Amino acid sequence: MKCYMCVSVGEDCCTASLYSELLTVALKSARQNTSLDIVVLYDGPKSHYILNILTSYNVKIIRHTFSHFEDLKKTFSPDILFSKTGKNSIDFKKLSGTFMRLDVPFIENDDDYVLYTDIDVIFNKDINDTELTKPKIIAAGPEVSKEFYKGDIFNAGILYMNVKAMRSKCEEIFSLLEKGIPNKTNLFDQGYINEVCEDEIDFLPLEYNWKPYWGLNEDAKIVHFHGIKPGGTADTSGFAVNTSLYESMFRGHRADFAGYLVYLKNYFTYLDKNADDWIFNHGKEVFKYISDSYKNNIFRKTRKKFFKYLLLNFLTFSMNRKFRLRKNELQSELKKFCSEQ
Repeated sequence: MKCYMCVSVGEDCCTASLYSELLTVALKSARQNTSLDIVVLYDGPKSHYILNILTSYNVKIIRHTFSHFEDLKKTFSPDILFSKTGKNSIDFKKLSGTFMRLDVPFIENDDDYVLYTDIDVIFNKDINDTELTKPKIIAAGPEVSKEFYKGDIFNAGILYMNVKAMRSKCEEIFSLLEKGIPNKTNLFDQGYINEVCEDEIDFLPLEYNWKPYWGLNEDAKIVHFHGIKPGGTADTSGFAVNTSLYESMFRGHRADFAGYLVYLKNYFTYLDKNADDWIFNHGKEVFKYISDSYKNNIFRKTRKKFFKYLLLNFLTFSMNRKFRLRKNELQSELKKFCSEQ
């Protein structure tokens, strides 16, 4: 089965370094656990460590610049950018990398259906197109919650495309970009896809776009690090990612916090990297933010139990000696929170 990815080298060296690790994990896990035929659309220098990573994993590389790159600058003015991301400027080279998925239906000329994935994924199991229902246009999974309701946003991080049918939808998006009309729904290319496809999007099984904060799932085929990227920060993880995402990520998922940490641990294992410090501090940040955000809400009777459960899961997972030595720090956070109630 053919799987497309898109990589555009931006101007931010810190972001490029973070995304090079994401790319490494995605390709390494794909090679170890799947038989996918990987094709990467690459927009970057002829000599770059990102390109070296692609070459080392023997993927098909297509040098490509997003077909409507200049229209992005015209469409997303500083005012529009601020309304969508809270920032007045953006790395358009990096932004074009997310929009490149819209060029896939015009580049692919052999297969009727192809898979697209972002690079912030781990491939856990092989993927066979015979297991998937052929979409009328496109199949996608939900954005944050496992429960999808009519009118909710679909996540564009993993897409199963009907190549020919998707071409006409992409042409609609290109027409909007040419006219300088920004999307009204959600963010950038994902917003456009949701708008032009609307009720025509088929449901992609959760196992093909499994979020780590949903907890452990042995049947998950693709784990998608939606939100803060492993090793990253809110500033380096996306155009409008911020810590307020934690509340929606873990709402109703208190038993899944430990699974979230396990997936982070698995990620760094692929890099042969000890990131216990980052995992610990990130876990503490999540814990603290949710604590603060729940102080004044309607769940006054249950929140103590909620945070004790989070702490228990965190400490249960934390078998590393360094983690155990720091448990008092987390316990003091909980004690401080409870004393303020």
